Amino acid sequence: MMPLVESDVVTQLLFDRVHDVHLSDMLQLLGGELTSEAFIMLVLLPGDSHKETMYNAIKGKVHLSESGWVGAMTGRQIPIIVFREERRSYRSQANSLVQQLLMLRQRESSGDLCIGIGRPYAGLENVKLSYQEALLASAQMEQPARHRFYGESETGIPITNGKQDKESEKQFIENIRQGKWETVREAVMSLLDRHDQHQTPLPHSAQDVLERLWIITRVAEEMGIEVEKPLFSFQVTQHEQLRAETDGLLSKLIACIVAYQSSVQPDAARQMKQYIMENSDKDITLEGMAQRIGLSPFYMSKMFKDHEGINYIDFLTECRIEKAKKLMADPERSLKEITFEIGYNDPNYFSKVFKKVCGASPSDYRKTIFGH
Repeated sequence: MMPLVESDVVTQLLFDRVHDVHLSDMLQLLGGELTSEAFIMLVLLPGDSHKETMYNAIKGKVHLSESGWVGAMTGRQIPIIVFREERRSYRSQANSLVQQLLMLRQRESSGDLCIGIGRPYAGLENVKLSYQEALLASAQMEQPARHRFYGESETGIPITNGKQDKESEKQFIENIRQGKWETVREAVMSLLDRHDQHQTPLPHSAQDVLERLWIITRVAEEMGIEVEKPLFSFQVTQHEQLRAETDGLLSKLIACIVAYQSSVQPDAARQMKQYIMENSDKDITLEGMAQRIGLSPFYMSKMFKDHEGINYIDFLTECRIEKAKKLMADPERSLKEITFEIGYNDPNYFSKVFKKVCGASPSDYRKTIFGH
């Protein structure tokens, strides 16, 4: 179960809120610390690679280095949470792991891995900020670059001119995830207006806008939507040409994502909820359900929370606790038996979760049932 636990922890840390009691338990299994300083490396596989083989090779390399956790693969994206080493800089540590991963180039692939790297943050609850930065770094990457740190160009010069501030960049990603398309469109077009006002050379303006569109494709891949990297169909010579071409590419991307969401969301959320209710006593993982339903684990997590108002781990916990309450009415069943019947493997952990949810320990709750 360790690979599944690892994958679920990464997914929940980057895209959702993990219930404290679950996170604590899973971190104990994986050997991590909630206060650890960590950063994200987002690996993008070449389009012609054998993805599963490459994914397994990357997981093996990261595990061998004992430097972090590997999340579920979505499309061509693989997120890695890397824990900071105290005796070296994070750049030195990141570069070392990057070189190890780049050596995994597959014989069947004509391309190389591309890796975006976010900055380190203290506390795993903040590592999603590093993920957003890694996403931005990967979207701004052009060949021949193989890896890129957030906030720097290929030459190592900090990015400042013509760029949105860092918080706006991260908010741009969140707006895409939440489907706030009018806000997304306004952000892209406003960027064009600023370039026009500052009389930025058209090639620079075009590149800056393309990077925003590429970010949308990266987020689309989180949802399991494979979209072509948008490119302008002609060499723009006027600002109005650039605006029209940008509007067309943006509309095409949005339409693709909206069509996908409207076709799969309602039924997938219903399937996911039904599966959890019917199998709450089994080892349920987000990655396993995503494979069963045919969606991205990251997208499944967000979709379920959007539709049900609760993340899947908390919903699974509710199902298990409700079943435990019913079983407690049978005096012939011990609490240990009930623990295993509802899907937990440790009576102490079950007791901790039960008290967190119900405000009383299982034994105290059972006393109220029998009146003593």
